[in-house]
Amino acid sequence: MRAQRGKSLLIAGGVIALIVITAIAALLLFDINKLKSNIESAAFDATGLDVRINGKIGLSFSPFGVSAKDIHVANKGGVIISLENLKLGLELMPLLKKQIEITGCELVKPAVNIVKDTEGRYNFESPEKKSTKWVLKATTRLNELKLSKGMLVYLDIKTGKKTELKDFNLAIKDLSIVNTPGGIINNASFTGSVDCKEVLQKDFRIDNLKASVKAVKGAYNFQPLAIGSLVYFDRKAGEKTGLKEINLTIKDLSVADTSGDMIKNVSFTGNMDCKEVLQKNLRVDNLKASVKAVKGIYNFQPLAIGSLVYFDSKAGEKTELKEINLTIKDLSVADTSGQIIKNVSFTGNMDFKEVRKKNLTVDNVKSSIKVEKAVFYLKPLTMDIFGAKGGGDATADKSKVDAVYKINLKISKLDFEKLEKSFGAKKVIGGKGDLFASLMMKEKGSRNLLSGIDGTLSLRGDNLVIYTMDLDKVLSSYETSQKFNLVDLGAFFIAGPLGTVALKGYSYGDLYNQTQGGQGAITHFISHWKIKGGVADAKDCAFATYHNRVALKGKLDLVSERYDNVIVALLDDKGCAKFKQSISGPFGRPQIGTVSAVESLAGPIFNLYRKAKRFVQGGKCEIFYNGAVQQPR
Repeated sequence: MRAQRGKSLLIAGGVIALIVITAIAALLLFDINKLKSNIESAAFDATGLDVRINGKIGLSFSPFGVSAKDIHVANKGGVIISLENLKLGLELMPLLKKQIEITGCELVKPAVNIVKDTEGRYNFESPEKKSTKWVLKATTRLNELKLSKGMLVYLDIKTGKKTELKDFNLAIKDLSIVNTPGGIINNASFTGSVDCKEVLQKDFRIDNLKASVKAVKGAYNFQPLAIGSLVYFDRKAGEKTGLKEINLTIKDLSVADTSGDMIKNVSFTGNMDCKEVLQKNLRVDNLKASVKAVKGIYNFQPLAIGSLVYFDSKAGEKTELKEINLTIKDLSVADTSGQIIKNVSFTGNMDFKEVRKKNLTVDNVKSSIKVEKAVFYLKPLTMDIFGAKGGGDATADKSKVDAVYKINLKISKLDFEKLEKSFGAKKVIGGKGDLFASLMMKEKGSRNLLSGIDGTLSLRGDNLVIYTMDLDKVLSSYETSQKFNLVDLGAFFIAGPLGTVALKGYSYGDLYNQTQGGQGAITHFISHWKIKGGVADAKDCAFATYHNRVALKGKLDLVSERYDNVIVALLDDKGCAKFKQSISGPFGRPQIGTVSAVESLAGPIFNLYRKAKRFVQGGKCEIFYNGAVQQPR
């Protein structure tokens, strides 16, 4: 009985082997290209798309599959996809039932053209599907998906946005799609990698993107995602922003609504760092951030920047910020189709360890931030400056074509020596004072920014020390000696709040070296200016010593860099000018009124007054000054 059963099994095995051999022989002898037109017709019936196989079709047996060359898929609107080569892995047994079950797919040099029309329909969608003898079994799993040297163009006709991917490669393993609502993006699982040489989108360009990716039921992880460079071009401003060596890790990325705007629907956590950001005269180094997004609401906590440098090419000056730390909470973009800066909203905090511009150093800048409808609020704003604590607030309104900037700042008990040092001066005046600033600047096209400045500046101090001279001694003998120009004393008022602008060419540290030396005192000092359209008007500028009083009036045109009838006077007890002298003309080459040439006290200091003229006002007394500084008794 056993022998008989063994004999039956041997015969059955032989028959099966013979069938397999016969099937293989038939496949080897069979020319599948004869069915090319049938395959194209079946593809059209199944998809409603015009499929053309211009090259040869081939079979492979290990693993079993089919390949085809020079394939074009089109719709009424034109070609959707063209392939140099397509390789499909197939399950053998379902073919016997006229079912096609794909296990793997490789696309070589695919060129994909996707168009979304004004009604939201894609060019690959077609209602013209017919019944077919062959059934494409719903494939929920692929062992392997490869794409090499691909190109993709996506055009949204309604918005006019166009995205291009050039020379991209994709390798995915164990792709599965859960059959639940939400589309492929929200239901896919796989592991793999992607790289793309170039991504273009209107004003954006990304080079050398590479990423390892893992997806689990629509939750994506990119660890790492590296970008060689990203460039954004602002066509309106004609400015380019470039980011280099960007590295990201993105965890648990998901999209709530794939039919909506990606920025508003994405959720993830991750980290990013960027070695360099360049924008015209701006450079940012070593940017790092932790980020969390929940349905389009973004949080950066913290966002750190190693340094930020701005170079003013016109002035030849550099401003540098070091060790910047920010927290940005609940960032959202109202309209992603418009300018991001005009649609972004968030709250947060910032602090800079140091801000440096030439000889000016500001430490420990801190502020709360609020951004809403393109208006940036910094309040309260605090800093360490001129050896004192400064506080106030600032606003940048970019909601309109021309931006408006405002700042209110109060610095109490500042160190005059450090104030002088900030514009390159040596120690001349010592003591403590208070500085107040309330300024607004309006941008207007390409005009000089100084022409849009309005506001007030005020510097006040009592019981100050003059290290380089006994001013009372010099002023008491001025009537007989006149060894210097009165206008030289105007440097006291200008060199405080407006020194870096209006004292071009001055060498302030050598002040009064030609006098008798010694030390003196200023008992009361005020330098108060009102600025309108970039012109500073001296509203109350005077100082008193133990025995004398000096005042200044006139205007400084900060835009055209000119003195506008600036007059300095030595006063009597009624506020009339005992002596006065005027200065006008360019900051660099001023004209000093008027009679005879005398050696200018400030000549070696400011390099402005090489040749001086004496002018003594006589006649009827006219009140020159009636401000807050009283005549000493």
